Amino acid sequence: MSAFTRIQSRVVGYSVAGGSTATAVVTLCLLYAIGVGVIQLAGGAPFGYPLDDTYIHMDIGRTIATSGVWGLNPGSPAAASSSPLWSLLLTGMYSLNLGDAFLYVPLLLDMAAGCALVWLLVEIFETQPHSIALVAAIAFAAALPSLSVLGMEHVLHTFLAVALCHTACRRLASGGGSGTLRQSAWIGMLSALAVAVRYESLFLVAPLALLALLRWRPGLFTALFLGAALPVFGFGLYWIYHGGWLLPNTLLVKTDITSVTGVIPAIDLAISQTLRNFRLAPAREAFDAMLAALVGFLVWRMVQGKRLWDLPVLFGLCALAATLGHFAFASVGWLYRYESWLIVLDLTAIGLLSGAVLNRRMALLLAAVIVGVFAFRTMAAGYRTSQAIDDRRFEHLTPARFVDSFYPGQTVMVNDIGAVTWYAPRTRLLDIYGLGNNEPVRFRLAPGGYDKTALRDWANQTGTSIAIVQPCWPEVSARIPDEWSLVATWEIPRNVVFEYKLIAFYAVAPGARERLRQELGAFPMPAGMKSTLDPPASEIANLCESGSSRRPFKNKIAADKPRTSLASAP
Repeated sequence: MSAFTRIQSRVVGYSVAGGSTATAVVTLCLLYAIGVGVIQLAGGAPFGYPLDDTYIHMDIGRTIATSGVWGLNPGSPAAASSSPLWSLLLTGMYSLNLGDAFLYVPLLLDMAAGCALVWLLVEIFETQPHSIALVAAIAFAAALPSLSVLGMEHVLHTFLAVALCHTACRRLASGGGSGTLRQSAWIGMLSALAVAVRYESLFLVAPLALLALLRWRPGLFTALFLGAALPVFGFGLYWIYHGGWLLPNTLLVKTDITSVTGVIPAIDLAISQTLRNFRLAPAREAFDAMLAALVGFLVWRMVQGKRLWDLPVLFGLCALAATLGHFAFASVGWLYRYESWLIVLDLTAIGLLSGAVLNRRMALLLAAVIVGVFAFRTMAAGYRTSQAIDDRRFEHLTPARFVDSFYPGQTVMVNDIGAVTWYAPRTRLLDIYGLGNNEPVRFRLAPGGYDKTALRDWANQTGTSIAIVQPCWPEVSARIPDEWSLVATWEIPRNVVFEYKLIAFYAVAPGARERLRQELGAFPMPAGMKSTLDPPASEIANLCESGSSRRPFKNKIAADKPRTSLASAP
């Protein structure tokens, strides 16, 4: 019986063993909730999230619930998220008419998923000495409280990935055939849910399916394959029907799939991306140590003569393959979130592989080593997450207040669309980058590409009044039309996640300049933000070039963000 199946049975019927497990889970969840509370309190008031992407998901949920349109506003269908399942969960919650309380729903969903993950890990290590200490160490290494404060799908993704890997590897390790139809259906469901919550789960499904073929478990292979294909092609066909593409906008604008032709270029790109991600991974020394330990334990178990088809070895092989696949085709970093599921998978594999030799003292030592190796990463994650909450108030919520106050019923262009579209629902927001609107995606896919002329024509066709953009970001600066009139800049005091601190206001429509200038002069600025009216365009160029508009702790990943990544989508 897999750990995931034992959880199901204990939800239905309470047992003595279940009682001790429940006590351990409740204790760990209380500590976890305290960590979440500390980070949120350190982030200050009012309540908010540290990334703009969270508000994208929230607005998709609101738009689907109120209009039936998958997008950020009822008039513009757009697959602005690569996590369809998370958007649907928020849609269901918004439909409950929670009012202002809906703002807290993403955090609460994350905390529920976090407690489910803790419970699952406790069940997986149930027979090992000091399993609670090991589970606590894994949760600490993954920075679970910080990950939850993001209010995004990453905690749920981690839970589903671990559940899928453990359940499928348990089936592969068993002496029987493919198992019952019910068991295959459970594995297929987990495969579908994991991929639906984040497409990177394909990096885990692929080695599981390959092992199912090598083990000749056709039923298990079919369940894994169909489960993974269902969300990809199901949502893809839905999105094509509504004017989109097989993949969500997020993956199309943040990858460069069309530029890769042939097997050799694809392999070369995968190798270079892997090396780059290992170089740029936050606290990469911890990652290196973890992967070295995982490989070492795998080799040790095989040299020992242990059979290949046992659960710890299978779990370790799949975790290692998923890590390499993610590093080859996806991103790391961005507030420590993208690689978090891999940390949990790999450390769980290490715990299972080492279980045969662990006594109480060795189990505690392993937990202590995990905490020590990942201490810097976890503490940095908590500190920067709390800072990022305040940064979003300056960078995204303040422009949202401005737009909602002065531009209801009008068209405004932005390049970070999440918070502004959530807090300014009366304004028609257009996304220059292309997450919330399809036009930039079409421009990118067209032979002429996406340039200043395409953006200028789109703005004129839509009757855009003003644009609020991050002018130092190359994705934006290279496309700002020469006809747009720079009216003002805002400089936020700090930005611990993204690269630049400068926000620029452009008058787009004829006659919009003077009105925008007056409104900016009348708008009450929060303390700490610097506003400059009528700056020369050369000043922006100088600020961007000199780096004086950048945050003090430069994020190398944000500065050199690849367009070959699946994981860099919200």
